[in-house]
Amino acid sequence: MTYLILLTFLLPGFSQEEEESITSSFGDQLTIGVIRDFRFDLNPFQIDSPAEKEIKQLIFGYGLTKKPDKIGNPPSLIARYLDGPTRKNTRIWRLLLHRNIIFHNGDNLRNVDVKFTFDLIKKFGGNILNRELNFSNIKQITLNGDLEVTFELYKPDPEFGLKLSDVPIVSHRYYQSAMEEGYQIFQKLTPMGMGPFRYVFSTPEMMLLQYHPHYYGGRPFLDRVKIQFYNDEQSLVDALVNGEVDYVELPDRNTARRIHDLMGRKLYIFLIPRPERKVYTLNFNLHRFPFSEPEVRKAIYLALNREELVKRFLKDIGRVANTLIPDNNPYYEHELFQKEYDPQKALLLLRRKGWRLNKQTGILEKNGRPLSFRLYFTENSFLEENIARTIKLDLGELNINVQPVPVPRREKEELFRRNR
Repeated sequence: MTYLILLTFLLPGFSQEEEESITSSFGDQLTIGVIRDFRFDLNPFQIDSPAEKEIKQLIFGYGLTKKPDKIGNPPSLIARYLDGPTRKNTRIWRLLLHRNIIFHNGDNLRNVDVKFTFDLIKKFGGNILNRELNFSNIKQITLNGDLEVTFELYKPDPEFGLKLSDVPIVSHRYYQSAMEEGYQIFQKLTPMGMGPFRYVFSTPEMMLLQYHPHYYGGRPFLDRVKIQFYNDEQSLVDALVNGEVDYVELPDRNTARRIHDLMGRKLYIFLIPRPERKVYTLNFNLHRFPFSEPEVRKAIYLALNREELVKRFLKDIGRVANTLIPDNNPYYEHELFQKEYDPQKALLLLRRKGWRLNKQTGILEKNGRPLSFRLYFTENSFLEENIARTIKLDLGELNINVQPVPVPRREKEELFRRNR
């Protein structure tokens, strides 16, 4: 399980002992700092980052059921399953919704909203992080009364109940034109859901949410949540140090420790579990020299001590990822991924393939072309910068010239998309 680090300010004027004795109360505003690394159009069915998922769930809600994560699970929208599914018949899923679940505009949740939501996703698709919202196995959805819903599947699926989780249910009456207009409707209409906070307004720099007084999970303790967007990690850290935000998440312990050394007891740091897996990869452009040469890619693989990289920068919160498939998955091929770290073997491989040291430049060459490349990393990301510099030093031992280049996050993504 991946762990991230959260920082939040303690209430000023209270000692730790006094803070622990404070009783819960309503009111006040929480300002959350977020790195804006996603296109933000408030479409609840297209989610590309954990931060985007959490913000949209605050507005649209958590679906019929919710998978566990750092947020305490709200009550399910399902009151109970009706005579099924059974082990022998996982093709029919019949359920009854709770009453008194109210959208932000005052409408009550009804089974027509559930049917509308899944019909919409069947037509236009969607994703929650790397999970594709594919409900093509639904043959039909039938309704009885205003709260009973029956899903009939083409093929039995014992996991169908899990697939319903985290898919927000949207109002049929409010979003009915989406069936013709598609997901652009979420850009035209003011966002409206059933989550604990309702949308007030937003600018490119911030978004303001206000509590939903009729939220089915109970009145939120906070009156308002303000989400402040930042372009990079350095801007986010500066905002925290300057007291502009109350709550941030950081990707590595080293950054958190550095901030703690600076601010001491003004903040509180703790680890939280994350169900999402974030993978950092070193991507080669195979269309360009030197990565068009197979031996170069193999040599870099042998020359980088990935275990040491993880231990140094992501100790206790990260692990080496050979593929997107976890190593405890039955489909993971252990034989393909041995722990190979052998710089001398890497150098021998390059020499066998015709790479020779240019004594004037101190760089390996082949047919007069140097073994040199630019390594792009996200600007103002302490973690990525440290990893890039470590890669430069490790490969420099083999006379491979690495030029770390910081670029804005969106520019890096565009370079990757265009194979530059």
